[in-house]
Amino acid sequence: MNLIYVLIVGCIVWLVSEVLEFRAGGFDDTNSVVTALAFGLVAIGIWAVWSAKDQRNYGRAGVALISLGMILFTILTILTIGTGITSDVEHADSPLFLSAGAAVSVGVVALSYWIFQISHLPKWSGVVLLVGTMTALAGAFAPRLIVLQGISSVCLAAALIWIGLALLKAQKTDV
Repeated sequence: MNLIYVLIVGCIVWLVSEVLEFRAGGFDDTNSVVTALAFGLVAIGIWAVWSAKDQRNYGRAGVALISLGMILFTILTILTIGTGITSDVEHADSPLFLSAGAAVSVGVVALSYWIFQISHLPKWSGVVLLVGTMTALAGAFAPRLIVLQGISSVCLAAALIWIGLALLKAQKTDV
């Protein structure tokens, strides 16, 4: 299966998980399972960007770091099932969360830089990735801003879907 489709499906599942989380008023076991699935799919699907026709080493480093961070977030999400943790604020100071957040943040900066400088991908997607990632992490550390995390996660998933669609379009024109 084409990794682009894995990325798009992972992001759609991520959107579903955000709706479930919103309806539940926080994490619960059901939306945590859906979120873990989404993050796992995104961790795999992001590798579709690795072979973009104008990719550079810093963009590839971004892909690898985003994938690593999403794997760590997948593990963290699985570990929260059955614990009663209802938001990232409750575990934002854990080494696993901090490591995942750092990997994704640095990865998004590198990938966004590639998008801004060279990529045939829409420039706004790099902006959304940067702002969305930083906003989601800020929401995890500030209980009063936790609503921003859900909003930014929806924006991140939507931007990654758009990137996936742009990659599909580029793939079809290269054939």
